[in-house]
Order: sequence, then C-alpha cells, then structure tokens
Amino acid sequence: MTEMQTVLERLRDGEISFREFEKQTRPRWESYAWSLVRRWAPPPSMSIDDVVQELLLAAWWVLPSFDPHAGPSLRRYVVYNAMALAKRAIHSERKALRLSDKSPSRHAICDPVAIEQAMVEAEQEFVVGRRQLAGHLAQACTPRERAIFDMLLQTACPKTTADLLYADVDVRLQAEWACRAEARREVAALVARLSCELNGLERG
Repeated sequence: MTEMQTVLERLRDGEISFREFEKQTRPRWESYAWSLVRRWAPPPSMSIDDVVQELLLAAWWVLPSFDPHAGPSLRRYVVYNAMALAKRAIHSERKALRLSDKSPSRHAICDPVAIEQAMVEAEQEFVVGRRQLAGHLAQACTPRERAIFDMLLQTACPKTTADLLYADVDVRLQAEWACRAEARREVAALVARLSCELNGLERG
C-alpha cells in the first residue's frame, strides 16, 4: 500500500485533517503539478502553486464520491480525477477554444507589473479609508461588493482578498472569473471607486 493511499484513507476516515493531508502529500502534488505545467503551459497569471491548489481542491472534492467496489484503488481514483480537473482549470485559464491537448492559448495578455502596482495602490487607499467606509458601504454596495468588502475588512489587503475569493470555487464560478488576474482587477477597481466616494464624502 502506497503512502498516498494510506494518507487518503486516513483523510476519508476522518483520522487526519485536510491541512495534515496537504502537509504529508504536498511534494507528490507538486510533482503532478509540474508534469501538467510542462505539458500545457498556463499563462503567467497561473503559478505552479495555483496548479497545486487546484489539484488539492479537486482531490478534496472527489474523495467522498469514491466507490471501493467500482474497480480502481482510492489513490488511482483521486489522483486521476484531480489531474483531470486541474488540467481543465489550466485550459480554462489559457482560454483554449477546445479543452484539448492541442488547443492554442487564447489568454488575454496582461501586464503583471501593472496589475501588481494597481494592487499596491489599492491597498494603500484601502488601509487609510476602510474604517470610515464601513458605515457608508452598508447602504451603497451591492451584495457582491459587500462580500468583497467584508473580506477586505478581515484581510486589510486587496491582493489577499482577491486571492482568497478566487480560491473559493463557488465565488469564482458566480463571479465568472476566468483567472486570478480578473479577480485582482475587480477588487482593485472596487477599492479605487470606494476611495473616490470616500474622498467625495470628506470634501462634502
């Protein structure tokens, strides 16, 4: 019985936490991630750590559906399906026309330096005005904007906020973010707009 098989069984049986599972098996997932990246190069917005996270989330997602009477071992079932889902995430990030091995990337070119600068500026604006905005936002924000702002209040960092929201599969699907950069741009734009509103309130 392999180490991965043993750890997966312990996770399935509730003997260890998912955090412990990640700690014990991460080197193996990193190896799987590199094999995916070498074959289907994702755009700059998707790092090797992003691929590892996709694999781990997929493993967590498919684990409960394992049927021991269906044929493959638990390890083969989880690894195969995690790899398939992570590959699909890479293809989605690449904006491929077809989810196939030969599809060329159609990912929009983005300037990582410009995005990073926008996040830094947004963070500076947010740290200054976040407490003053709290009362005003309760009435001024849409539910989606309010969810972003609630996360901002916890993290005090637009970049961390965007990354945490993007890591939530349900939020990502609802927001229709095709890549992490899109989440960061939306959060930065929201902070910039709210900062302008705050400035207007202060002048008034």
